[in-house]
Amino acid sequence: AVHLLGCRLRGPQRRMSETACISACSKASQWQAALAVFRDPHIMRRANTRTFNAVLSGFGTSGKSGMAARLITEMQDVTVEPLWFVAPDRQTYTWAIKSCVLSGRWELALDYLEEMSERKIEGDDGHFGDAAE
Repeated sequence: AVHLLGCRLRGPQRRMSETACISACSKASQWQAALAVFRDPHIMRRANTRTFNAVLSGFGTSGKSGMAARLITEMQDVTVEPLWFVAPDRQTYTWAIKSCVLSGRWELALDYLEEMSERKIEGDDGHFGDAAE
């Protein structure tokens, strides 16, 4: 699907179509498909925060806190590949906390809240409410 969406597109339009494909898979509760599209080497090379968040949304709605934690670590791990360094944002933590709530890992949700504070990313009532559940 991503090939058909992006075959004629270049630059930012191609990345947007790839991210849209990943997001559509995530919204359809197909996190495995979203992850498979994301893992395409050509897509990973162009990944940005929105691309990562599109995958994380699938993990968030499916309660895949372990997968979300690994992806956030990968997102920040400059030793994996310098081009992959992408900074997490509020949406990144929203999906991570949701995945923790659904999987009953409230301790990890609290860790994410602390990490948000350390990174000077402001949470909202939803972040705190989700973590308190």
